[in-house]
Amino acid sequence: MMAQQKWTTIVLAVMSLGLWGYLVAFEHTFQDFNPPQQVADRFFKGQRHQYSRLVIEGEYGRMVFAATEESDEDEEGHPHDPKWRMTVPLEDAADGTAVTDIISQVTALRKGEPIEGEEEAVYGLDDPRLSIELEGEIDKAKVEVGKQTPLGTSVYVRISGLTYVDEEAVWVVAGSFVNSALRPAEGFRSRSLGTISPSEIRKIELESRKGGAAQSITMAKTDKMRPWQMSAPYAEPCDPGTVDGLLMALLRTRAEEFVDGEADPAAYGLAEPLLTVTLSDEEGRVKFGPVSIGRVEKDGATRWYGRSPDRKTILFLGVGVQGLDVDADHFRLRKIFKPLTGADLVDSFVGFRFGPVEDHWTLNQDAKTGAWRIVLHSPVPGQAFDFAVNAQALRDLKDILRKFEIAEFVTEAPTPEQLEEWGLKKPVWELGFALPDATGNSILFGKVEGEGAEQTVYAQIDGRGDAVVRLAADAAKLSLPDNHRVEDFRDRLVWEVPADAKVVSISTSLGKTAAPDAEGKWPEESKYWPYRIRRIVTRDYPAGWASVTGQVAAPAASLTIGWEDAQGEKHETVIRYEQVPERPKAEEEEKPDAPKEVKASIDGVEGIFYLIPYQVWDHLDVPEPTE
Repeated sequence: MMAQQKWTTIVLAVMSLGLWGYLVAFEHTFQDFNPPQQVADRFFKGQRHQYSRLVIEGEYGRMVFAATEESDEDEEGHPHDPKWRMTVPLEDAADGTAVTDIISQVTALRKGEPIEGEEEAVYGLDDPRLSIELEGEIDKAKVEVGKQTPLGTSVYVRISGLTYVDEEAVWVVAGSFVNSALRPAEGFRSRSLGTISPSEIRKIELESRKGGAAQSITMAKTDKMRPWQMSAPYAEPCDPGTVDGLLMALLRTRAEEFVDGEADPAAYGLAEPLLTVTLSDEEGRVKFGPVSIGRVEKDGATRWYGRSPDRKTILFLGVGVQGLDVDADHFRLRKIFKPLTGADLVDSFVGFRFGPVEDHWTLNQDAKTGAWRIVLHSPVPGQAFDFAVNAQALRDLKDILRKFEIAEFVTEAPTPEQLEEWGLKKPVWELGFALPDATGNSILFGKVEGEGAEQTVYAQIDGRGDAVVRLAADAAKLSLPDNHRVEDFRDRLVWEVPADAKVVSISTSLGKTAAPDAEGKWPEESKYWPYRIRRIVTRDYPAGWASVTGQVAAPAASLTIGWEDAQGEKHETVIRYEQVPERPKAEEEEKPDAPKEVKASIDGVEGIFYLIPYQVWDHLDVPEPTE
């Protein structure tokens, strides 16, 4: 038994040492940089971006690639890979990823111990199946590849041109680069329209023929974190989503076929391209284009083609291309209050103005308390009313504003006749917005067209010149008179007994009275009555207020609440009801002609509000009928 435990302990110890060794090897193999020892073990001393020429010769013939520009650095100081061209067997842009992948693998080859004692034919080096030549700032060498090793994961190579490597020696190296290099020339041709990192792009210049006539479009941004701004044909912010969509379409689209030789551009929609694109970096250097995009209808399908200025070939891009049929309107910001930064623009507003300039009301936020109030201007000079705001109504308004979207850019320069036709010569309604810095803008609303989700409204937006747009359904709905009533925004709480006050008497015009005794106790039959009338609340929003001004003219009943404040001063509050509906028995169904709501008002509180019948019965202490 002891012997068995001893052997178990030894086995576990060996396994632990093996695992430790594996992890150490794994850690040294996968590092973010080349440690000094690994650099010293490499055949090549240069990094991949330092090489400018690559020659591959094998079963697919001889292919020569040349870097077309020197490597530069990105914003963080990391070197970019140069752009590559194939010069043999044909002249064309090369797939930079494929070329740099081979260079990376070859320059990473590490030396072991050379193999000696056999003829070169044994290793397949008397007639190498592949040779790769690299030329750069530091190294110029040739790698000849022979047979695979018996295990098949490595190959025998001979390296010449490096003074510190024996040209006659045979080495065993990782063979993953062989399959990458053994491909036909077609496999090394670039299938992209161009290469540039999206983070480098600072300026986009387009010429679009989407509508037939050529339209020049210019968009730019000052740095990669700033939003895109259009400067032509309009001076306004761009919708970042549509700009990003264009860039992704340009940079990710891949050619399915190459059209080589003499080709008639008109046959591919390139005589007058649908779109021409030029992309520049922050130094103003053109890094992409001008690339031309053509479109033709053929065999019942829309076929897309592209051509770059440095390539003789035309690229067939396929039939499912999207995102390249664009004009200036495509990039315009359609969400009126869409934030271009992280902040919610709608939540930044501190005021809203509703109605014509000469007869309007406002929602204003107090700068100190943050509370919102309604300010209603009276026809009487110098008179105004101030009310608390219904929080839910305010949230609903903000949610609608966040959805405000331009359905159509109608015209930039409307005629007087058009303004008349669209209801904007004398706008039906105006909605204004105020920001904390006292700036803001407004929207003028005109004619509403359509129904439901298809409903739109003609509008002019402050800051967009004389342009007329059509806003989508949410804006159209809000612009209708019944949907922006001041009554909808007034708080549901009409009145309440102050928290530090006490009710001392209750009476109704129907003959009911109640009051506490000398010890403050209410009669048993009325003990809950004071609690039912401490807070007077209207019906649920948005049917809470019939009018924010005025009083019930001919009340059918009234309730008088006597209350005493914390200082002992006595007050009376009178509630007047336009009618007192007949109360049904508990088991009876509501009568068909019974009112759904009752108008009421409170002396000293401006406005007429709605109560449901049960509230009226509770206030007036109307009992349930009995047999």
